[in-house]
Amino acid sequence: QYVNNKVSLLQGLVTFPEIYEMNTVKQKEFIKSRSKALGFHQLFIMKKDGMAYYIEEDICRNQKEEPFYKDVMSNDTYITEPFYGADATTMTVSVSILDENKKKVGALCGSIALEKVQQMFEENRMFLQGSSLLINRDGNFISADDMEKVYVRNRMMPMYHWFIRLLLKKLTRKAKSFWMG
Repeated sequence: QYVNNKVSLLQGLVTFPEIYEMNTVKQKEFIKSRSKALGFHQLFIMKKDGMAYYIEEDICRNQKEEPFYKDVMSNDTYITEPFYGADATTMTVSVSILDENKKKVGALCGSIALEKVQQMFEENRMFLQGSSLLINRDGNFISADDMEKVYVRNRMMPMYHWFIRLLLKKLTRKAKSFWMG
């Protein structure tokens, strides 16, 4: 639910003209005024030409040749695998930015610190019975209430792969990860 809520936040933001008109100055002001309340580790805009504008860092990077750019631009919604960086373990969610004519002009991307997801799993284990998992489309654990499953990169038991793939197809047609909690 946490990841889905973050996707919904981005989907709401891209409906504002300050975002879909693709004016970098307006986008920066609009996002900076809301960034703390949104709770993302980092927010950035990916333009169709491959330039990514990182709001908090106030820098642009050409990412056109990176697989991430191709994934973001070829999907309406995209969720990355976890990225283990120097300051945090994150995953990035992105949603398409459509202009007034419903033509894709870019993507709004937000990085999520996975420590927040892990904290939610631990709270769930304390108050509810059962188990919480965040898995990718290949059945690898991204986060779980038992982090040992993540650290050793165990895969779900093969007998459940068909079920996971069915859920992904039916519930998240273009999403690359799925939340079960």
